[in-house]
Amino acid sequence: VQPIYMYAGVGGSTVFFAGVWSRALPSDFRVRTLDGVAEDWPITYEELLPYYEANDIDFGVSGMAGNPAYPAGGAAPPLPAHPLHATGRQMAEGLNTLGWHWWPGYSAIPSRPYRNQQQCVRYGICRMGCQEGAKGSTDVTHFPVALKRGATLVTGARVAQITLGENGLANGAV
Repeated sequence: VQPIYMYAGVGGSTVFFAGVWSRALPSDFRVRTLDGVAEDWPITYEELLPYYEANDIDFGVSGMAGNPAYPAGGAAPPLPAHPLHATGRQMAEGLNTLGWHWWPGYSAIPSRPYRNQQQCVRYGICRMGCQEGAKGSTDVTHFPVALKRGATLVTGARVAQITLGENGLANGAV
């Protein structure tokens, strides 16, 4: 059976993502310069950083600040990291023994209640949707806010065009 990764439903494919919240490294934006392959991005990690941080807030990201794999500075995730359980501790000990870098992963799964999200109760079924309403999928994080601000949600429709107002912002759909 092939898993479903994209579908036409409220929340889209975010309903089925596992909540893993990783960022490209600064070097990923400069692959032509550093590695001689593909092309460099037209923007830098530093230019994208405020948008990464805004998304961390919108999606209720949990994690621990200070990962030395990324440049110093920048905002900490809005929520603390999830605790390491027995398997994670064992993996960390093994990586420490090998002298390898590890860091608690960032996730769009709240370690405590946050905005419209409930605290993760560790059902372990994130890729099938979160019946608890914890995972940072847009049906939980974005649609309730948009509806409170006057948006209309139409299901079962296809959008051919997003319309823009004079200010250049989206104001509707055809």
